[in-house]
Amino acid sequence: MRTWPVITVGQSPKKHKNFQLLDKDNQLRVLQMASILRLAGGLDRSYNQSVQTVEIHGSKKQIELIVSADEYPEVDIWSARRRAGLFEKVFQAEVTIQWNGQSATLL
Repeated sequence: MRTWPVITVGQSPKKHKNFQLLDKDNQLRVLQMASILRLAGGLDRSYNQSVQTVEIHGSKKQIELIVSADEYPEVDIWSARRRAGLFEKVFQAEVTIQWNGQSATLL
């Protein structure tokens, strides 16, 4: 039997009645999806869609996101790194985010 990490998100879970009504597996799914959406939101922090593609590499304990953009997306990478905490807790893996230094468009 798998044991799930204990995670507190934002407000006290007691204030999220619908979340508490879910079984543990579905609670984990919600947290996994929320953590992915947080990373995605961070990767568009500048709201100009400068990040064009993201490649995912890694293993169970280490995830690397390789970001493609025409110019270095400093704010977007910074924001995604700040929002990676929930993902790291939920998936029990360290996240690194790097720019590939190249445009995602083909020349």
